[in-house]
Amino acid sequence: WNEGPNCIFRRSNVWHVWDLDIDLPQLDTLRRIIPIPRAHTFDEDYYMRGVETGVSNYSNYHWMPEITRLLAQRIMLYLNMGINDTIFDFGCARGFLVKAFREAGRLAFGCDISTWAITNCDPDVTEFVSVADAPKDDYDWIIAKDVFEHIPMPALENTLRILMARALKGLFVIVPLTAEDGGAYVRPDDNLDATHVIRWTLPTWMKFFRQIDPGFVV
Repeated sequence: WNEGPNCIFRRSNVWHVWDLDIDLPQLDTLRRIIPIPRAHTFDEDYYMRGVETGVSNYSNYHWMPEITRLLAQRIMLYLNMGINDTIFDFGCARGFLVKAFREAGRLAFGCDISTWAITNCDPDVTEFVSVADAPKDDYDWIIAKDVFEHIPMPALENTLRILMARALKGLFVIVPLTAEDGGAYVRPDDNLDATHVIRWTLPTWMKFFRQIDPGFVV
């Protein structure tokens, strides 16, 4: 999980860390050559037979407590989360990270656009996750792990603005990276997901985030 940038949006009075003189690439350079029809994305095949069907790098996507609990602990430590801080996992899939946060005593919730994922979420978090494309309330922290690379422009920009408005303390982002804009992902498995439409380097992601909010922190 630490192969992507850990990105936080805060309010405008927070310090700046990067000032990169680069232009964002055009969307046409970031799209897959053969788009995957919507009917075949984020369904049971995507999560349970993705490798076999050539749709994603998932196969039997299930609760892995050792990995997911460690991820939740690392995020809480990195962000110095308070015990009463609320957390929202944007793009929570089957709710496993929400479950890990709740096991750690945090008030965590989540949403996903996949009806299949939410319908088949972990039974421990059924009442805390929902099918939606954005949070409806404010939360101290919003987590977006392996989500933004699936969202084409300009929808990605609109999504970020909504999430930033809902995040009281910060927005924590993890995305896969490429060595060059529009190129292959650094992590080979990320290239197996046919629903990835954004392929950017870390400097390009940084530039994009800071164009939306100059108070971007990494």
